[in-house]
Amino acid sequence: MKPTGNAAESVRVPRPPHLKSLPEVVVYEDHDYGGHHSRTNLNMQIIGKDLNDRISSIIVVQGKWRFYRDRNFLGDYWDLDVGYYPSLGSATDVISSFQCIEYPA
Repeated sequence: MKPTGNAAESVRVPRPPHLKSLPEVVVYEDHDYGGHHSRTNLNMQIIGKDLNDRISSIIVVQGKWRFYRDRNFLGDYWDLDVGYYPSLGSATDVISSFQCIEYPA
């Protein structure tokens, strides 16, 4: 592609054909998807102070995710598939790390 000299013009790069989408999760501070939230497709070995031990609801957009009680993917864990989780039961306010454990290529 030849540059045009117009800095405001964006360049669209096509998605590779083998990559349909990325794994993705949204974690919320409060039940029913309220409060501070974070949307990511990254594994979180250590959750930042805003959400560490404060996650109360989750939306799994793509992939299967494992949520751990302790940092560094340690301790008790809960596996969640794609879906909406407005309340986490025994996992409420104890999650300190999470990772995608399954994602179709």
